Amino acid sequence: MSVPLRSLLLVEKSLESREKLAGFLRKDVDCVVYTAETVEQAVEILDNGGVCVVMVGLDLPLYKDLPFLRYILRHHSQVVVVAVVPLGDQTAIAEALRVGAFSCVNAPYDFTEAVIVAAR
Repeated sequence: MSVPLRSLLLVEKSLESREKLAGFLRKDVDCVVYTAETVEQAVEILDNGGVCVVMVGLDLPLYKDLPFLRYILRHHSQVVVVAVVPLGDQTAIAEALRVGAFSCVNAPYDFTEAVIVAAR
């Protein structure tokens, strides 16, 4: 499998949000976008290699996806993690950054913000 120069994995449970954001990213960032609905699908994609950036939501309650962020950072340290956090949730932002996320974007998505963060 050839490794794309710029590739992003979008882990999002909502099909509508996942497809809409993936379309924006493909168009505006000009990168290969892999999508996953579940953590299990995301791990399989990550383990196949070639992913540069992962955008993953922190689901409420209790941010149950934090262990997945830790997994990415431990087993795929070359991958940049962008956490998607509930709008205005300062605790989620602080926790995601503490665990090692590069940056955070708000959910529901501000698509412009998500594209700018992914492009960095």
